[in-house]
Amino acid sequence: SSEDAWAVGDATVGFTTEARIYHFDRARAPGDQWAVSFTVPYGDLTDIFFVDEDHGWAVGDLDVIGAAVWRTTNGGVTWSQTLLPGTLNSTLNNVFFVSRTQGWASDDEGRVWRTVDGGVNWSSVQVHPGGGALTDVYFVNELVGWAVGLQGAIFRTADGGATWVSQFTDTTRTFRAVHFTDAAFGWAVGVRVTGVNNTVYKTTNGGSSWTNVSMADPNVFANDVVFTDPNTGFVVGGLSGGQAVVFTTVDGGETWGRQTLSGVTASQFFALSVVSESTGVAGWVVGEGDDQVVAMTLDPYCSAVTNCATDTECAYGDACIATDIPYYHLNRSNSCASDCQRPGGFCGDGILQ
Repeated sequence: SSEDAWAVGDATVGFTTEARIYHFDRARAPGDQWAVSFTVPYGDLTDIFFVDEDHGWAVGDLDVIGAAVWRTTNGGVTWSQTLLPGTLNSTLNNVFFVSRTQGWASDDEGRVWRTVDGGVNWSSVQVHPGGGALTDVYFVNELVGWAVGLQGAIFRTADGGATWVSQFTDTTRTFRAVHFTDAAFGWAVGVRVTGVNNTVYKTTNGGSSWTNVSMADPNVFANDVVFTDPNTGFVVGGLSGGQAVVFTTVDGGETWGRQTLSGVTASQFFALSVVSESTGVAGWVVGEGDDQVVAMTLDPYCSAVTNCATDTECAYGDACIATDIPYYHLNRSNSCASDCQRPGGFCGDGILQ
């Protein structure tokens, strides 16, 4: 939620590095809202997932030992470690759970790992031929899910991960994330090895067919995607010039706007989390460069922020200067006086944490 969040990262301690699990609590004093919950010496953490306030899992690896999972059942007060067998020099890239007991993780040797006891025990299935890395896995229920990775690979399972079928392959691309709103509508995003990037794909039939969707900028490195319904969604990543970006759509990817965040120096965003709130769509993005975590209210109609002083200049999604306080245009009627609301920034400003 916008009040409570988790992130993972690495830190240099002396001449070594350690992996860290960070916890955000808005109830703490400003400046202390992000705190280290857990450290993993000589480790690397790549992803974290909570299914409720108490039950969460972080994944990655321990140097020269292998892939590992850390789990908590008490909201991060304590963490338990599980090493995965046969994963020497391998790492887990992501983790996803549909309940307190059933979850999956993918590794860089083309396997999907499954647990049915909350992460105490895990079993694996070789999914990607030749051991190509799987970068993300997503399930809409306990049976139906997708995994994506290197060589533009997309795989689907209908039996909880026991068996998988290939749905798409393009050796010029690498998919980095996959997201579905239901069993039919889904998205896979990533980068292209050569040529123009534009690796954003959409399906409306559960992955039986995939369509390449044109972005607002064809050179975006797309790292993560979340849709709140079949039409409204967000893609985060970076531009070839080294600038972190958030793209938004409200028409299922037919058109895209670019949401501008002030004060962000990250070269690209790697991860996105979205939660629905009474005030709008709240989100978190994690960036590379200055290791920034940005809290933001995501407005799917935001485009490049442009100051305006009159109604005629107030295009939908632009920032308005109708008074001495900057306001942001939220509605469609092009009226700075009535529609530009929420002082302090709504669609344009992220809150740097």
